[in-house]
Amino acid sequence: IYPWSDTKNFFGKLALRDLESYPLKLNPDQRKILVYRILENYWSYGSRHEPEKSLPSAELGHLLKGILEPRSMKGFVARAPAQLKARLARLNLIDLGLVKDRRTAEERGQLIFSAESLYQSTFDRIQSRINPGISSDLCPWSDWSEYISRSSPQERSKLFAAVAQLRPITEQPRIIEDLDVLESAIEFRRTQEFRLQIQRKLDSLADEADRRGVTRLSKADFQIGRWVQKSIKTTHPLSLLKHGYGIPLTQEFNKNSIDPAESEKNLLNLKTWVHENFKTEVETLKAIEKNRTDLVRKMAATSHYF
Repeated sequence: IYPWSDTKNFFGKLALRDLESYPLKLNPDQRKILVYRILENYWSYGSRHEPEKSLPSAELGHLLKGILEPRSMKGFVARAPAQLKARLARLNLIDLGLVKDRRTAEERGQLIFSAESLYQSTFDRIQSRINPGISSDLCPWSDWSEYISRSSPQERSKLFAAVAQLRPITEQPRIIEDLDVLESAIEFRRTQEFRLQIQRKLDSLADEADRRGVTRLSKADFQIGRWVQKSIKTTHPLSLLKHGYGIPLTQEFNKNSIDPAESEKNLLNLKTWVHENFKTEVETLKAIEKNRTDLVRKMAATSHYF
């Protein structure tokens, strides 16, 4: 079960894909079965769900096969969202007309636009407003993608300082606001990339620490790996079941006691480990945070010129 807000951010801001949302036309009994199947899958899912690796359309197609008439989904495998959308529309289970008027659909929350056009228009406005007042050396990037992926926090900080010297001063607030939009996008993308990087490293340590025999891990890495392995085993849905399969009854829960003091100590050790093993990434995020703080101060100082 993945939070909708995280799904929107992942596809809209990272994958840069539009999202369309259609209510399924299910009767009350079908809705009840769908909820039960989702819960059953959650309590029996054998691995961590990662949106960048999963195929949501295939998973939804699989769920619906147990709800709809067998012949309506017989032999159907949805390998792409468009395939599933077309099949559900033919079965009259969704109404494609709901997103025909895309702006209205956006207002209703049934269409989430990719942030790509926002980023490009924001970058274009910045370029048009700083030329020719600022040297091209301070903004050498050709488009928003290059600006977000290749510029360093230090390079952007120099650009921000130059913007603060622009005249007429009435132009500054609008440029600073646009710069903050892109700095926020950079912060989001770097944070998500960093989280994934840490997660992969922790998974690797957990696998290594779980092996029997000689390990090549340092003492600190081994301790972190063992703690992660223990955390996975004690908090994974499958580990919370005493026995059986599917949605557990109250008496089928394992009572895994976690010592709060031990957890706090382990989290502090993890924080130290992250700062020691990802120094460059941590410093980059700190520099981005400082950039955003500086931009907010500049906006506050020039807000009366709007």
